[in-house]
Amino acid sequence: MNSIILGKSLVQKAVIEGRFNTAIEWKDENLTSEAIPLKDILNFNLNSVPNLYEYNPAKSFFKIDFTDHDMMARAITKVTPPNEKFKAVFLEEPMSICGINYMGKIVISHPDNVSFTIYLPGELTYDPAARFSNEEDCLWVDSSQFTLIIAFTVVLIKAAMVGAPKDFLKKTYLITKPIISQYYKKELLFRWMYKQVKFACIKKVQPAPYGEILAKRSFTTVLLGKQAPSAHTKLYLENYLKLKTGGIPNETIKIPTQYFEELKEDTEVEDEIKKAAEANTSRNNKHTLALTSLPILVEDTNGGPTIDEIEMEIDNICEGYIRAMDINFFKIEQLLKDGKRYEDPMEDPKFAIESSLSSQCPIF
Repeated sequence: MNSIILGKSLVQKAVIEGRFNTAIEWKDENLTSEAIPLKDILNFNLNSVPNLYEYNPAKSFFKIDFTDHDMMARAITKVTPPNEKFKAVFLEEPMSICGINYMGKIVISHPDNVSFTIYLPGELTYDPAARFSNEEDCLWVDSSQFTLIIAFTVVLIKAAMVGAPKDFLKKTYLITKPIISQYYKKELLFRWMYKQVKFACIKKVQPAPYGEILAKRSFTTVLLGKQAPSAHTKLYLENYLKLKTGGIPNETIKIPTQYFEELKEDTEVEDEIKKAAEANTSRNNKHTLALTSLPILVEDTNGGPTIDEIEMEIDNICEGYIRAMDINFFKIEQLLKDGKRYEDPMEDPKFAIESSLSSQCPIF
């Protein structure tokens, strides 16, 4: 399996801010060759990367050759280099969009002066699709998943850049998928990376955000009666929908407390990150203790809704109350204009307007 060298990680801004660690390297599983820094792979000028891909311009072929544990992904195709290739430029720009942290982006610029953006998830970022189809998955992008995401994306872009047919990109994704499912778990995240490359490099269309892909998959699984999304996924999608409709600003999408709780308990996470996660969860300690202690105090109950779910329910109640009051005040205005009560009792909002203020008022 490819190994990595880690320094400070890029995680949620709510935990700690960091930059893309340029010390991370891609290594041959059998360590038969020197390690290559990921930043060099992201330059897109290497024609060969051990245990990943090879491009031979003299013989006009491109192949993927990847081994992980006892599984292999191998495919080769004839390529026809285009007269004018698109350019791929990696920009290290840590950012947070819709509750997800990205360590940077790849800008795809075509000869006809159109460009599109491929976003690269950051290490330890929250993954709203986590445990969608695999309960063993963690709620964040761990170091090995992060490394393969970068390598996988580079392979697809490099193949498209040198003239590989679009069917080869799909084949590369399909033969890599079993390895991803077995050892990396992030099936939907890897599928999104494939979709981003396909649309930006081949179809010349700006790829859909991760939230759109997640929403579509969730709707499809529910419609087909398959496994429903987990609670944290549903909560994220509800907030994502609010953001899209202008209900909330981008920065208010909250990361579930569960993410921070599990992050600080993971033995592979650095102490610096754990301390930051602890600081984040401590702000809600009173609420957390109350909820987690409830099953001890009352038999046959569960921990109840999370703080995020309670906040969302309160927001929904407030919105419903405001709508109801708007309707009633509109009816009051109509009554005052007419100077009389409605004859239809079903239309009567039960406001008294003939009597002066007294102990009976207000009457609803």
